[in-house]
Amino acid sequence: MSSITGVCRPIDSKREEFRKYLESSGVMDAMTNALVMLYEETDKPSDALGYVIKQLCMDRAEHAELEMLKQGVESLTIKVQTLEEQKSNLKQRLEIYEPWDEDEVPEKKASENNEVSTS
Repeated sequence: MSSITGVCRPIDSKREEFRKYLESSGVMDAMTNALVMLYEETDKPSDALGYVIKQLCMDRAEHAELEMLKQGVESLTIKVQTLEEQKSNLKQRLEIYEPWDEDEVPEKKASENNEVSTS
């Protein structure tokens, strides 16, 4: 019995190592998603393998586009944060020269000043 157990362990460890590789590389998620989509199809395709392959190819193309969009969002988020900081700094500087009441909206006061200066 002990010799059988010794033989199974290397195979199990190789399987486990391969499973971890598939999980870390995203293969398991992609396959699971493709199979779930096939399962949820109301009209099952006659070529199930072709359907799964098509879903996997679309996943890959969409993944590249998604990564590009994520980078764009990250860049724009940083830009928004920078602009918010600049806006806050400018408001503080403006408050020194043109203070306003708490009840008064700064945009309203700015529009009133524009009307006065154009007259």
